[in-house]
Amino acid sequence: MAVELTFLFCLVILSVRANSISDKDLKGKNVIVTGAARGIGYAIADNFLANGVNLIIILDKNVTNGVRAAETLKCKYGRGKTIFIPCDVTKDLQLWDGIIKKHGPIHVLVNNAGILDEDQPREMILTNSVAPIEWSLKFREYARNDKGGPGGTIINTASRSGYRITPFMVSYVSSKHASLAFSKSLGHPYNFKRTGIRIVALCPELTYTAMTAKQTVWDDQLEDYKKVVKDAVWQKPDVVGKAAVHIFKNAESGTAWRIAGGHLSVAPVYLYMTDEEIEKAIKQN
Repeated sequence: MAVELTFLFCLVILSVRANSISDKDLKGKNVIVTGAARGIGYAIADNFLANGVNLIIILDKNVTNGVRAAETLKCKYGRGKTIFIPCDVTKDLQLWDGIIKKHGPIHVLVNNAGILDEDQPREMILTNSVAPIEWSLKFREYARNDKGGPGGTIINTASRSGYRITPFMVSYVSSKHASLAFSKSLGHPYNFKRTGIRIVALCPELTYTAMTAKQTVWDDQLEDYKKVVKDAVWQKPDVVGKAAVHIFKNAESGTAWRIAGGHLSVAPVYLYMTDEEIEKAIKQN
């Protein structure tokens, strides 16, 4: 069941250290959020606007949902606060220059667009891995301090699958491992000190979205998977949106953050689901 967001603070972990940027205030920022027509992306856009961003640019390939999301946010925060641009992040990177020319400067990029469909492994890799890499590198070249840019922040939605090894959703897990590794590598303090580009990763655990409402595993695994996740605590997208605000204001470059059942903590480096754990869950349920 969904629970309200409660943060697990660790003052040492969340303290501002040498690789932290000085400007962690969302007020006045122009922000791109991919895949923000619904779900977690929409929740991030909503909560960013509630914390004073100047402009949210929604990029999504679902035009109907994108228009609806933008109109809802405009009614809530003001007509000039949200723009929707139809975009397939796997194909439309060339839109970047036009966005900058018309709506720049861009201070924050949230790579949230993603799919979960084990029958389309290539499309998942392109959407969940390749696209965030390409858009991040494009933003990095535009915003890096050492080339005259304003600096900025990239937030990549990597999912709990970015640090877990399980026998379920194997292609999706692989795509999110790539996204998380990229975020930590590009966001490494070595890179941050040279560019002023902070990169952090969100790793939401089980969250109610249209994506997770569909069957996510192979037919022959379905019954076992239902038993394995039967007692898991789920959360609503809005708690992830609130966590994204907190992470923006506090997180250091190269870090990854777990949002599990509404609780925020540093993401594990690696979790392996053993066969014994799976068998135990199946027998109990």
